[in-house]
Amino acid sequence: GERGGSSNREKKGGQKRSREQQGDAGREGGERREGEREHARARAEKVWVIASIRVRVVDQRVHRGALYNRKGVVVDTGGAGEFALLMDDDPAQAGDSRARLREGVTQAMVETALPKPGGSVLVVKGKHRGRRGRLLERDSRKDRAVVQLNGDFSVCTLRFDDLSEWAGTADEAEDEF
Repeated sequence: GERGGSSNREKKGGQKRSREQQGDAGREGGERREGEREHARARAEKVWVIASIRVRVVDQRVHRGALYNRKGVVVDTGGAGEFALLMDDDPAQAGDSRARLREGVTQAMVETALPKPGGSVLVVKGKHRGRRGRLLERDSRKDRAVVQLNGDFSVCTLRFDDLSEWAGTADEAEDEF
């Protein structure tokens, strides 16, 4: 009995050492797995990008930095988490909407863009998601916006990330997105 127990201990110790050795040798692989986990978490994040909202490009790698900090309107939310942006007027491409179209943009590359007070907004996150309204006030220091929602005219305070400028037409039906 004792001999069998001794060999079990050796096996357990051997397995432990081999895991440690794998950890040391595979540290680079572990970092890669962590990156994959972050990517999966980002994918699992609720999709907030909706057609007809204005967004700002915040990823400097998009189109080699040419679009960084520029605004555009989401025009096509295709599959695979990608969408197309129609960039706001660029004097070099005035009138040519095809030249201003950028495809393959992802949610992680953009942030919501707000209009000036009085402008139309769409709530993209939270319990009022899908509702449109009018921006009454914005406070950059507190990251808060006061919005009057269409329909019941209720007034609510939302984070900047929870709403975006509505660039669609006024007669488009409000949907629960």
